[in-house]
Amino acid sequence: MSIAAPATNPASDLTLTLPATTGTAGQVLSTDGNGNLTWVDNNAAARYFYSWIDSGSNKAVTSNTITKVQYDSVRQSHSAFSTTDDKFTATADDAGAWMFISQISFYTDGNDGNNCFVKIYKNGSQVAGGYNWIWRGTNDIGHFVGTTQTIEVLAANDYIESYGRI
Repeated sequence: MSIAAPATNPASDLTLTLPATTGTAGQVLSTDGNGNLTWVDNNAAARYFYSWIDSGSNKAVTSNTITKVQYDSVRQSHSAFSTTDDKFTATADDAGAWMFISQISFYTDGNDGNNCFVKIYKNGSQVAGGYNWIWRGTNDIGHFVGTTQTIEVLAANDYIESYGRI
């Protein structure tokens, strides 16, 4: 077996200690940060959650007020998302990079410009946001769909929430 030296500094000493076994199907090598390698299950690809509102009723949002999205349904590979507090709270197994996408649909009436804001918060602070603006010029009902996304690196107990404003 051969392992090449790091391309950025070929003269540096780097010691990696391989495990004594070959591992099992689907496992990957993990380091402890000191060069000791072990076989671990590759669960990263299996982690997901998706939450939505499925109650069939509208949720009230006061104009110009940032309102936390309240979900009533969730599909997930584990229990990090709670519909009790509408948060995704990372466990120790969830540490790492996650992509979060928040999409909110609003219906409004009125004849002037409206803005639909969608925001993603991490640990209580906004990390992503976007808006959609429309000018109708009539009293017809307007339909807004706002979407924003972010990639966040999470540690255990970090949490993510979605907010909207019209």
